[in-house]
Amino acid sequence: PSKDELFVQKRYEDSLATLESKKPIQDTVFKVADTAKTMGGVTVPTDTSIKTNKDSVESQALVAQYGEFSGAIEGEEQFFTIENDFFIATLSTRGGRVVDVLLKDYLTYSKHPLHLFTKDSSYFGIELVTEQSQFNTHDLYFIPEGKSMKISGNQTARFAMTLPAGEGKFIRYIYTVKGADHMLDFMVQLKGMNKVIPKNQGLIDLHWKQQTASIEKDLKNQ
Repeated sequence: PSKDELFVQKRYEDSLATLESKKPIQDTVFKVADTAKTMGGVTVPTDTSIKTNKDSVESQALVAQYGEFSGAIEGEEQFFTIENDFFIATLSTRGGRVVDVLLKDYLTYSKHPLHLFTKDSSYFGIELVTEQSQFNTHDLYFIPEGKSMKISGNQTARFAMTLPAGEGKFIRYIYTVKGADHMLDFMVQLKGMNKVIPKNQGLIDLHWKQQTASIEKDLKNQ
């Protein structure tokens, strides 16, 4: 495996270990005074024990739903920026997507910074159908491969977001930007997904929605 693949695998195992630690311990009785009360020889669970059991059931349900992607259910959202001569693109580890694009040389009619879209006005994710269930990558946590950067002229920047699904299996978003270009190139790399996605699933749907910001005085000029 390459250095990048080993790094992704380590992050995946750490995330999965954290999730596994939240599973209930089977066939174990917790004798804690504030966890249960005994009335006439009958043990009555308190709200605390009920909530714990509910959380455990929900955790198990999430693992069952997301299968080999369950290590990406929880995480810390981080933001990275790629800036060139014309725009600043902000990427988030949650969904591995672009959540904001600011045009540097333009303002709205009301003289405010011009954002093509923001995190709350957009949606981006791959709809996956596995043997277990169907879900979207929009809310899963990707592993960043790179750091915030600023380029100009003939320089080129590359940033990747990887969603691991076990050893040797992942979905990777690759963003490429040139210093003097208005374009943000995007590529999806799949590895080992033939072991996750059923063979009869011929297509993968990419859901991309965004609400365009109002930048002109009226709709006619918009």
